[in-house]
Amino acid sequence: MVYLKKILKKEKIVIVGNGVAGNSAADTIKSINPFAEVTIVSDNKNYFYSACALP
Repeated sequence: MVYLKKILKKEKIVIVGNGVAGNSAADTIKSINPFAEVTIVSDNKNYFYSACALP
């Protein structure tokens, strides 16, 4: 793990939009670089939800 910390930087990443694509991007980034600081920005006041799954 110490070796990974030397290779992977603690990058600061901002994602605009908390839809499916934004949350998938955040998950992918964290799986590739667990040291990255990911911030999701959205004008939606609610947490992420799947609009397709609503009745």
